[in-house]
Amino acid sequence: CVDWIHKCKEKGIHVPIVPGIMPIPTYQSFRRMIHLCNVKVPEKVMQDLDAIKGDDQKVKEYGVQLAVDMIKKLHTEAGICNFHISTLNLERSTRLILEELQLHKQQTNKIPPWAPVHDPARAELWDEFPNGRYGDSRSPAYGENTYGAGQILPTSDASSKWGQPNHENDITELFVKYIRGELDSLPWCEERLHTESEAIRQRLTDINQRGYWTVSSQPAVNGVPSEDKIYGWGPKGGYVYQKAFLEFFVSDQHIKELLARLYKDSSITFYATNLKNAVTWGVFPGKEIIQPTIIEKASFEAWKDEAFGLWKEWEEQYPPGSSSQKVLEEIRQSYWLVNVVHNDFQKSDLLFNVMLA
Repeated sequence: CVDWIHKCKEKGIHVPIVPGIMPIPTYQSFRRMIHLCNVKVPEKVMQDLDAIKGDDQKVKEYGVQLAVDMIKKLHTEAGICNFHISTLNLERSTRLILEELQLHKQQTNKIPPWAPVHDPARAELWDEFPNGRYGDSRSPAYGENTYGAGQILPTSDASSKWGQPNHENDITELFVKYIRGELDSLPWCEERLHTESEAIRQRLTDINQRGYWTVSSQPAVNGVPSEDKIYGWGPKGGYVYQKAFLEFFVSDQHIKELLARLYKDSSITFYATNLKNAVTWGVFPGKEIIQPTIIEKASFEAWKDEAFGLWKEWEEQYPPGSSSQKVLEEIRQSYWLVNVVHNDFQKSDLLFNVMLA
């Protein structure tokens, strides 16, 4: 960028140049943006982020420092004095960048412990960890796809990676291979399973072999320190509580029997929909503990279009009328997308027991 600015000046271009700086909000959203925008990222930056991708706090801190370093370099080496910071409607990282550059005064007044919850110094943190589709739809960060950037490869690459599926059993085999780590991606999952899924890998394998093709999952966690290398997130000194959830595709033949089981467990929240917008749901009545993984009907319905759209994109990688194209089209037309949350996070196996009953 510095070289480009110098070349502009050499050519007699003296209009103001205002670089755009975007703090890194989360590892997943960063990967999604560089994928969609086809941006080349320095290898050193990706290596640094890969090493801390499981810790949202460290990723944000790294993003702040990277932005500060970029601004300082552009100012000292290219004489740039104006910058546009893309906040993504999140205040904290932008404020920290300005403070580090000594362009914003730090908060010096001590906040009393009885300060109201709407106090700005506290309220800015409410939606920082984590963000995305599994968050509160009131959050300005709402809308990130936490799966990664739904990956559809060019025709030749799709065939070499995912083969030529000719039957639903072939799709089941692909999902099982992904869960076992024998396949590094699926159309809905750009990366391998996260480390936290290791604890439930065998249960996920069993579920996929039953024909429940999982595209997202989370194990239950009860009071793990926020510094934990696997389950931790957010500032230090806290504790993580999370409910087990699964999101998966299931055939029209099995949906009625599955819903009957889900309705029987009063601790389960679920949403189910198909391509034709037939939607059904059951909501757990209690809200004793507010926790970051929130499955909302509005969120689920928004994601549904993209989830089924990826079946369509995968289908289009094969010749019209071919066996693979036909089976993928039939799945897209007839299968259901289901999201299930078990609200008792103290018993980690309950959700899987219901699914495998």
